[in-house]
Amino acid sequence: MGQRTAAATCSLLVLTGCGLVGEPDPVPLTIVSSDWSGWVEGQGSSEGSRDVEATEGESIDLADDLEVTFTEVEEDSVRIRTSQHMSPTSEDGGLDLNSTQTDFTVERGETLEIVTPTMDSGTTYEFSFTE
Repeated sequence: MGQRTAAATCSLLVLTGCGLVGEPDPVPLTIVSSDWSGWVEGQGSSEGSRDVEATEGESIDLADDLEVTFTEVEEDSVRIRTSQHMSPTSEDGGLDLNSTQTDFTVERGETLEIVTPTMDSGTTYEFSFTE
């Protein structure tokens, strides 16, 4: 190994050890959940809000049967994977009852809204960057 190659290798090791190269910083997200039911007319929904630090490779439990994994974390977007099928909502508020989608992207400045793909009752989740 020549002197230049050895110097470059040592420099890279030093930068990696100092944290200048490597994992991205966690990104703050706000998740709002809202339970709903199609059975009772006028039934109010229960709503909750949670602030999280999205860290690549980490998972959080949103409900007893729903886990969300942060598969890719960047400054302006976060990719998530859900442990069960969810449906993104359309612009008019509709949903796909046959959705098998589990991968979604949260973009900075936008709100990702996903919902349990059922008609009787479920939960809507809204993901957005915490500003």
